[in-house]
Amino acid sequence: MVLVAEALASLRDRLAVAGVPSPDADAELLLGSLLGLSRGELVVHAQLGKHLSATVSADLEPLVQRREAREPLQHIVGRAPFMNFEVEVGPGVFIPRPETESLAERAIALAQSIGVDDRGLSIVDVCSGSGVLAISLARAVPWASVLALDVSPEAIPLPSAQCVSFSALCCGGVCERDGLCEDPGTIITRHDCGKPPLHSRLRDAERSGSVRS
Repeated sequence: MVLVAEALASLRDRLAVAGVPSPDADAELLLGSLLGLSRGELVVHAQLGKHLSATVSADLEPLVQRREAREPLQHIVGRAPFMNFEVEVGPGVFIPRPETESLAERAIALAQSIGVDDRGLSIVDVCSGSGVLAISLARAVPWASVLALDVSPEAIPLPSAQCVSFSALCCGGVCERDGLCEDPGTIITRHDCGKPPLHSRLRDAERSGSVRS
């Protein structure tokens, strides 16, 4: 068996040679994701002289090779931090960036400033991708009904999974075609989109003055 400290040192060296900008952090995050440990916990394991099992060592190798090939770290570990939570990410969606957090903060401020009547407040996150904007809004504006939509088959499972994970109010789901779900309180899939079409519902809402773009 290999010591955790030795495995980390080897990972750092390999990632540095491959030109990865942050080999230390990436090595810890790769191994930590496999062991289910935070970076701090992993460092403690290394200091205590813990070992890696043969199974973990074997599972680690393909992950390291993917990072050496410069595949985004977030896609390899399957998660990315955003504001004060983490979300699942994968091929087919953009990895959340700091600029996205700024956009979320502005959207939250706007939503919180809107007066709400008996019709309530509805927010639609079009081209939702990983769903971070919808989740952020649902967490910060709990009185709003937030719907995440996307047309990409690769992106479709992610926002639905995120909403279940966070028990957020954004669990309207995602649609492959242009439509809204019949019941905004449920998760929909690309095979279960309701009518009328999204564009017509948004147009009607805009005419009534209840939609802002």
